Amino acid sequence: MLGGERKRLASAKPGGLRLMSPQEIHDLGIEIVVEHMEQAGYQDFKVCSLMNTDPQIRAVKDGQTINVIVRTAMFPGHAQLVQRDSVQQTLDNARSKGELCCFAAVELYRAGNPDKKKAHWTLREVGGDHFYINYGGLQELIIWQ
Repeated sequence: MLGGERKRLASAKPGGLRLMSPQEIHDLGIEIVVEHMEQAGYQDFKVCSLMNTDPQIRAVKDGQTINVIVRTAMFPGHAQLVQRDSVQQTLDNARSKGELCCFAAVELYRAGNPDKKKAHWTLREVGGDHFYINYGGLQELIIWQ
């Protein structure tokens, strides 16, 4: 979706695991959210993959526009909202237009990580490596404090 097919990454950690850049991690999270939104019937997507720009996704379903702030983290990190000003501005802007604003947290875990609790999560191949994906869907932002 964002830039075509992914290639095997050139840099590697000891042990042969490929490293993903912060931008590649961010792009993968956006792709995952867009795929789920497409399956849920959203259309007319506008996607911005710039890391310091919110929202990343705008789409329409049943005449309602939705703005989605996506945060993606690689284990052991957690996807969370921390840029207070950017989030507040995005929320206020969406409200002023009668649009919804949602948060989408995507967490990625290398499939080689021996944690059996993740076995029920989606498994995805990226550049020859496999990742478990923890994505709980869109969470509507009502207020930001």
